[in-house]
Amino acid sequence: MKIVLAAALALLAGPALAQGSSEKIAIDVGKAAWDKFPTLAASANSTDYAALSMLVSEILASGKCTVANQSAKHFDITVPYAAMVEPDGKISRILVSDIGCRPIEELVGYTVLTRARSGEFTPTGQAKARWYAGELNTNLE
Repeated sequence: MKIVLAAALALLAGPALAQGSSEKIAIDVGKAAWDKFPTLAASANSTDYAALSMLVSEILASGKCTVANQSAKHFDITVPYAAMVEPDGKISRILVSDIGCRPIEELVGYTVLTRARSGEFTPTGQAKARWYAGELNTNLE
């Protein structure tokens, strides 16, 4: 599984993680009322969805976890997440929905982290940090 996650970082993170960062962003897995958060706004989305789908397929094929009614050759998985966004648009925490498949949850967390480090999330205009929600979908038909 470490190989899959290493590949995920290489494919999805690109220069953002390769350069490293001194900032610490916590990634947690849990449950939340995702629909109660305002929507996370982004100025761009550099996610390589084809690579993401390939990695999810590999995770499902490995048998390390299962997602109900999904297989390595046919899946449509949407994973909600929330991010604590500072007024300047920087992310300080990420909460990924617990779908019962830790490798996919980690992949979603690292994808959001990569986007955050790339500066893709827009400033909120709020006086203080607050939670915003989004979701990441990956599929293979």
